[in-house]
Amino acid sequence: MKKFNFHFKIFYYIFFILIIGLFINLNNCKIDNKEYHTKQGKIIIIGNEPFTKLSIIDNNKRVYTLKCDKILKIFLLENQGKFVKISYKNKETIGKNTILIVTNVKIIENKKEGNIYE
Repeated sequence: MKKFNFHFKIFYYIFFILIIGLFINLNNCKIDNKEYHTKQGKIIIIGNEPFTKLSIIDNNKRVYTLKCDKILKIFLLENQGKFVKISYKNKETIGKNTILIVTNVKIIENKKEGNIYE
């Protein structure tokens, strides 16, 4: 009978540790807790061939280099010169250059160019 109690206690402690570990692990998971930032501006290309970079210029005349997947890059290149609202998750700074990791793009239809280059 004492052997049974001993095995039951070991099982109870192992089960308790597994439940606590699972609880801690699930609390550290960020399910759909995505923090996206947005920027609005005009799509431009900076640099000279063959070293061009896809970029966006905002109303404050700040230029941000865009880094995105191939499909978004083709879409942005086709819509060069248009105003867009981009969503990005991360940004990197290399020297004076700020690189935005783009996740989504939306074209802004009725945006006028006036205040960017005045």
